[in-house]
Amino acid sequence: MNGYLMFSIVLFCLCVVIMITVNIYNTLTKGRILMQESFNGMNTYLKQRNDLVFVLVEAVKSHVGRDNPVLWQVMEWRNRSMHAADADSQNQAMEGLDKALPELLALATSCPALKGDADFRRMKRKMETVEENINYARRYYNSLVREYNQRIAVFPGKLVAGSFGFRQEAFFHTQ
Repeated sequence: MNGYLMFSIVLFCLCVVIMITVNIYNTLTKGRILMQESFNGMNTYLKQRNDLVFVLVEAVKSHVGRDNPVLWQVMEWRNRSMHAADADSQNQAMEGLDKALPELLALATSCPALKGDADFRRMKRKMETVEENINYARRYYNSLVREYNQRIAVFPGKLVAGSFGFRQEAFFHTQ
């Protein structure tokens, strides 16, 4: 009888450990899926931004000429943003674009014909709206990353995360 009781206790403890491990694994997997979904949602806004940047560059190009270095710089950062595959490369592209866009807008406002154009003003307002959406999406993504990274960093999540290949994720930098 004593051996049977001991076996039952060990079996019960093993089942509890397995259930806790499965629960932590599922929580981390759900967190990773939410982050990926959020990253994809942010990429939608970034694509809108990149499309608007292209239209703005074309509008400015028609007034200042093709060879302006500001235009080339903006398009270079836009292209990097379009081809970024992860948060780190997207961060670099967005930082460059965030620095180059004010120069593009300053160049645009130096053109009187463009400054008074209703379509251009509408594009600028749309760009501001897209920028706000990107900032909301960044905050949401960063909150998911923070929560996910915290779960990976603390016990017992650290044990499960290390065993199953869960890794810390990078934050999106804010402007």
